[in-house]
Amino acid sequence: TAMSARAQALFDAMFADMDRSLREIGVGDLSVGKRVKDMARGLYGRIAAYEAGLDDAGDALAEALARNVYGTVPPPPRPALDALARYVRQACAAFDAVPVAAFDGAGPLPWPTLPHLAETP
Repeated sequence: TAMSARAQALFDAMFADMDRSLREIGVGDLSVGKRVKDMARGLYGRIAAYEAGLDDAGDALAEALARNVYGTVPPPPRPALDALARYVRQACAAFDAVPVAAFDGAGPLPWPTLPHLAETP
């Protein structure tokens, strides 16, 4: 399907970039594969959490983003997390319209404009 081809193209581009980036920062050839494998394991867990969140109309996406984006630091107030979840949904919708060939890394992808969040006192 077009969705699986798009997902595979994005996945291939992302891991090719990870491999290149690790080599550029000096990771040795023998360690690159292990590091990429570790990153892939983390990615698969995040994908499962984000897919579940995207399929859920509730707070699951915002909660997954809070865990994975903010990790060990306190997440921002709930309105900011909700805005981030809306942005992720907008990005998914925008990418659904992108031809698979555009994921070749040759040009920029159509990221939606980031929302402006008012400073909270």
